[in-house]
Amino acid sequence: MTDHNIYGTGDSLVLIHGALVSRAMWQFQVVDFSKDYQVITLDLPAHVNVQDMIGEYSIEALAEYVVERLNRLNIRLAHICGLSLIHISEPTRPY
Repeated sequence: MTDHNIYGTGDSLVLIHGALVSRAMWQFQVVDFSKDYQVITLDLPAHVNVQDMIGEYSIEALAEYVVERLNRLNIRLAHICGLSLIHISEPTRPY
């Protein structure tokens, strides 16, 4: 099973999902974005479809995962769009 999908052509646009969901959350946006961009959606480790997080689970580790995937796809420059993961990085914030 692949951890990403690629749609369209043009400048690369990477869509990164939020916590506890998958790349499928972007299905409606991909339709429009792929008219002008090469859209890459991917599943982050330890989320719905990818259960192979190795090492520390942190925002930095997730960023490294994205960079590794882009390098593997030979994408050196990309626009990045993501949904906030703030409740993962601040689980005990005061109310």
